[in-house]
Amino acid sequence: MILSRQRIFLSTALIVLAAAVVVVWRLKPFFWSRIWSARVESNGSPLIQARVYRGSQGYVMLYLGASNDYNVYVVRIPSQQVGVTGAYYFWFISPLGALAKDSPDPSINMTHDKFNYADPHLKLAEHSAMFETLKGQTIHAKW
Repeated sequence: MILSRQRIFLSTALIVLAAAVVVVWRLKPFFWSRIWSARVESNGSPLIQARVYRGSQGYVMLYLGASNDYNVYVVRIPSQQVGVTGAYYFWFISPLGALAKDSPDPSINMTHDKFNYADPHLKLAEHSAMFETLKGQTIHAKW
C-alpha cells in the first residue's frame, strides 16, 4: 500500500516537472531577464524608476517607468537599431524580469514611417547605449 502511494507520488512529480520544463522551454524566447546593475539617465538626470532587461536574442530592453506614452525601448545591438513600444506589450514579473505577450520583440523600429522620426542617434558601446527618444530625450543606459 505504501509502495503504491510512493509510485503515484513519484509519477505525479515527474509529470509536473516535465510540464514545467516544457513551459519554460516554450516561453524562453519571450522572457527578458532583469539586469540589476544597470543605470539609466535621461538628459543627464538618473531615472530611478527605469529598469533594464536582456532578451534571449541578446537585445536590451529599457522600461522607462509608468507612462501613457511609448515607454519601452528595445536596443537591437546586432542590427544597431532602436525599437519602441508601450508597457502593455509586456508582463513585468518583478523582480525576475518581464515576459513579452505576443512576440519575443514586440517593438517597432523607431525609424519606421509610423513615427515620422528620422534618426534616434544610436551610439553603442560594449555595455552601454545612448539614443534619442521619440520625445527628444537623450537616454543613456549602462549595464
